[in-house]
Amino acid sequence: MLIGISLISLLIALPGFINKAGYSIWKGFIPFYNIYLFFRIIEFPPVILMLCGLGMIILPDRAFIITLLCCLFPFFICEIFNQKKWIGFLTLLLPFIMYPLIGYIIGFYSYDTYEDDRNFFEKNKVITVLLVVISFYIYYNFTMIVGENKYIDKDSIHYVNDLYMSNGYVYNNHLNKNEQTMYMYLFKNTKEYKETFTFKLNEFSCLTNEECNNLLIKGYEAVLVDHPELINYAGLKWSYRNSEFKVDLDFSVGNELKAYFGETKIKRIINKIKRETKDMEYLEKVKYVYDWIGKNSTYDQVFTYASKNQSIYNVFMNKNAVCAGFAKASQVIFQNIGVNSMTVSGQYDGVGHMWNLVEYKGKWYYYDSTVAACRKYGSASFYDGLKSRMFKGYTMDYEEWYPEVSNDINLG
Repeated sequence: MLIGISLISLLIALPGFINKAGYSIWKGFIPFYNIYLFFRIIEFPPVILMLCGLGMIILPDRAFIITLLCCLFPFFICEIFNQKKWIGFLTLLLPFIMYPLIGYIIGFYSYDTYEDDRNFFEKNKVITVLLVVISFYIYYNFTMIVGENKYIDKDSIHYVNDLYMSNGYVYNNHLNKNEQTMYMYLFKNTKEYKETFTFKLNEFSCLTNEECNNLLIKGYEAVLVDHPELINYAGLKWSYRNSEFKVDLDFSVGNELKAYFGETKIKRIINKIKRETKDMEYLEKVKYVYDWIGKNSTYDQVFTYASKNQSIYNVFMNKNAVCAGFAKASQVIFQNIGVNSMTVSGQYDGVGHMWNLVEYKGKWYYYDSTVAACRKYGSASFYDGLKSRMFKGYTMDYEEWYPEVSNDINLG
């Protein structure tokens, strides 16, 4: 998306740049020829251009070359069209505004008249180094090409993003038609960032206030369990008046743009985890995820009940969360590295809690990465392993939703 915006903005502005350099404006509309003229105008060395072209075809990190060029071009162009450095930074940040502005309104072609002012990057070494560092940051966090999650099905009604693909297990197997309608109602409004919405009792065939209360709670819990990838889904509150329910959704991430950049960076973090675990045995992968949570996150003791801490966004981006965030993050990672698991909503010793079930050799075990976030990484008691049903304290809210947990001894 970042590279796409920059490239499209540059292409829109090309006729203006080409016309200001003394060519017919119509040549700027001819695909490929306009790009050839552009490189003629900026006097980009043919050898470097050829090497960049080959690199973008052959190199595994070819996206870095494009990222680097997108960061450097604003300063090339500002030098050529007699604009100051700060215009270059504005163009880097707002290409969709600044490229057309320079191409059609401000600036004039100056390479032919200001021979001594060329070689911007040689004369501004600090800015050049800064731009290279910025390019590396953008590349590793947002533009690096990563492998896809093989389970992703964008045509599914349960598709949210490319981080995780829900199979709608609870929705398909444990909800009646009315409960499924409520589930989809909450799911749709969450995806669309609707903070407040209302409905009447008869919309969901509720006969009483209490019946709709229970329907809301069950729908909320079902979406929570089925969709750990909903990085904005945190909680909900509701009130009832005059046969009408008013529902307020709490979002972990305040807007869609922030969510998009979060998903983009999380995808690259998961890609690194996939590379590091590809040769591991099954139980080694489970321990790796537990260790990763312990090393990279802490339990938020200050804002324990804040909505933002319930999401995978906080785990991956802010490095702290509470049980819901850790369980969802573990679930998303597990799917991407080939570990069969489920998220579970319930209680531990009477306190609201979320954890996971992990399947191993046909049997299911408790897995609780919240413990990892609360213990000191590297301590003798750090890794808890997979726990059997004999480990007391866990109570599921809707036990019928989940497979039976093994009575075997705990697995280290």
